[in-house]
Amino acid sequence: MVPPRKNPDKRTVIISVTKGFLPRIGGGPIYAMYGRVALGGKRNQLIGAAGWNLLGAVYTDENFCGLPLIIGASAYTDAPASLLGNDGVGFNGSLTAGSFLNPDWRICVDLLGSLNSRQGIVKDKFIVSPYLYHQHFFRTNLFTETEGRLYYKPAITSSDFSGEAGSSVNYSPVQNLNFGALVCGGTRFGTDSAYDQNFVHDLTMEHTSVSSKSGLSKRAVRSGYEEEELAFSSYFMTSLEARWTAYDFIIAGTFPGTIRPFVFTDLAFGKKASMESQKNWNFVDAYGAGLQINFDCPVFAYFNFAYGFNHEGKGKFCFYTGLSF
Repeated sequence: MVPPRKNPDKRTVIISVTKGFLPRIGGGPIYAMYGRVALGGKRNQLIGAAGWNLLGAVYTDENFCGLPLIIGASAYTDAPASLLGNDGVGFNGSLTAGSFLNPDWRICVDLLGSLNSRQGIVKDKFIVSPYLYHQHFFRTNLFTETEGRLYYKPAITSSDFSGEAGSSVNYSPVQNLNFGALVCGGTRFGTDSAYDQNFVHDLTMEHTSVSSKSGLSKRAVRSGYEEEELAFSSYFMTSLEARWTAYDFIIAGTFPGTIRPFVFTDLAFGKKASMESQKNWNFVDAYGAGLQINFDCPVFAYFNFAYGFNHEGKGKFCFYTGLSF
């Protein structure tokens, strides 16, 4: 701090900053990702992916034209892997537009579409999805994320849609210990039995999620159920995780990583996605343990391995990428 010339009784605070690491390196099963953030010093990012089963790019700008506007677009294909099969080549794209209501709240609309070289437009994957998202930090070791989202598929029907909402809490009472909790639920708003299967909520780890925010993308019952047992027209669930930072390491002096074992519980009630069984609520559960191998800046790649069993004694191994809720 230095005294200003005009008001020597006051102090001027001088802060020096340096540019952070702007490249982004990542990937997933059989593909790699590379990109950059803060292009031109703005709040944006451009990420490209290339590999055997994924090829494309995504761009996001969260300060469009210097305003609190959010825009984004992505385009991907599963070639060249799909060229060896008989199901056609898939092409997926998305558009995002919205605004920050304040630094903690955003309201957006996602538009997603899918084409197949054999099938044309994939109707159940053409989705209009408005959402409201909130993130709040109470302290550096305690924060919440909340999201509400609707799913509308105009290529299938003009009178049917579904929605879900979720909220997650992360708390670290001490440096190496973290507790995470996710509470979420969803329902279908419609009565036409012809569209039951097009508006289900899939509680498997293999579900395709529009969301990447509050934990809705990671909501799942991680035990030995068949896929059809975890498809519900309406559901309510909670997941709990306790994570321990067991070991920090660095590869080649550049790529820091963390190994975090965890234990978890998934509990859910759901109505089946068929008119004849929608009166019955089914209970599904999972109890187990797993291991996270997380790479932060500059890699930003996160790998989760888990094994869980249910009250019937049926177990299942789950692998997924991305951060937990």
